[in-house]
Formats: sequence, C-alpha cells, structure tokens
Amino acid sequence: MPLKGDTGLKIPRQYLRQVAKKMPDAVGKAVRDTLFDVRFALYEEMEDVFDRPTPFIVPKNKKKPGRRGSLFVEYSIKDQNGRVYAKDLKGVVGSSLTAEEILLPHITGQDREHKRFEKALYRIGALPKNWYAVPSEEARLDKYGNLTRGSITQMLSYLQANPDAMQNTTAKSMAKKKTKYSYFVVRDRSGRPYGIKKRTSKNVAKWFVIFVSGSDYEAERLDFEYVGELAIKRHWPKNFAYWRKQIMNPKQRKVAA
Repeated sequence: MPLKGDTGLKIPRQYLRQVAKKMPDAVGKAVRDTLFDVRFALYEEMEDVFDRPTPFIVPKNKKKPGRRGSLFVEYSIKDQNGRVYAKDLKGVVGSSLTAEEILLPHITGQDREHKRFEKALYRIGALPKNWYAVPSEEARLDKYGNLTRGSITQMLSYLQANPDAMQNTTAKSMAKKKTKYSYFVVRDRSGRPYGIKKRTSKNVAKWFVIFVSGSDYEAERLDFEYVGELAIKRHWPKNFAYWRKQIMNPKQRKVAA
C-alpha cells in the first residue's frame, strides 16, 4: 500500500522473482571474476618479489595464462565460491619439484624441498643431511639464475651420482675427460663437505656449488594472503556492481502507478 504522498510506484512481482532467481548467478560470476583478478595480482607480486622467475612460476601472459603458470583458479558459479591455489604439478619433464613445493617456502618461510640433484649428492655422501647446494658466483647459470641442466648432469655423472647409472662417467671416459675438466668435493679438516669445485686446468679450479645449512627466502617472501585480500577489496565491488547491473536490466521493469 503506497504511503501518503507516494507516487504509487510499484515493482511487478514477476520482476522481483526474476531478480531473486538471477542474483545468485550474478554473485557467482562476480566471485569468478574476482578470483581471476586475485591470481593476476599474485603474479604481479611474484614478478616484483622473485629473482627472474621461470614461466612455470610466472607466465608471460598473466591475464590469460591458460595452463601455464603456477596458480590455478577453481570456482563454482552455482555455489558462489572458489579459490586460487598453487598447482600440485611438476613444471617440465624431469623437474623434481611441484609449483606448490616451490612457492610454499616463499609464503611460509620454511626450508624448501630438496632438488633432485641435491638428493643425488646426499646419496653418495657428498652433501650433508638437510643441507642445500647453491650455485657459486662462478658457475654457469641459465637466464633464470639456475644451474643449467647440462652442467648438473655433467657434475653428477663425473661424481658417479647420477640416479641413471648408464649416464655416469666410466673410469675409461673419466681418464679422457680429466684433460678437459673434473669435479671434486671440498671438505674441511673434520671431513664435512662444504662444496664442489670444477677443475678446468691443472692450476684452475672454480667453485661450482656451495653447501649451506638452510634455504633463506626472507628476501623473496610472498605475502599470499595480504595480496589476495587486497585484490578482493579492490575488485569485488566493481565486479559485483557489473553483474548486478546485468540482471537489473531496466527493459525488464514494467512500472505501474
């Protein structure tokens, strides 16, 4: 019943029913779009925080990465919920760590999982338990700041540490390769190994990897929750307003006095 002085504006019940029916769909689509905005914001933050991240971690096309990148978006428009999470998948053939295992230390500050070549060095007693091998300043690195796969294979083969025994250097081939290069584990007086050097000539031996007791990611910490919450606060209002506008189409309204 219109109030005194009211124009008598009424909204048809049919329209109200349509709005009530479509509103959950609008909320669900706004949730979906906001989750993609959160993933984009996280990729932007990773690019700023990480030192030369690989395309497996941060894809070139951060808006529409397809199946590239380290983050998945999972959502349900019907249930109006979803999440952004790190993939529990390995990046490239031969990779020993999943995206989840790579990102978690940057988020929590815990030590990272050991890489495959570190496990191989530990098995032959070249790497102390729970220690890590980091590239020296003299080692050859790829464009992402990691040891090249070829140099790792060469080192493991020479030290007889390759899990694939067929790839390990034999005594005969080792004798030939000594004229070109050799690898050896450097130990302190107590016998504890603390790195590996590569000898390229009789008088030249350069550090290849250094052994450290922990993986320190303080300089590359990713505040996953803060970045996500900030992206939600920034994008949710406009995403919801957009989809609400789609269902509040003025053409559907029949105003009766």
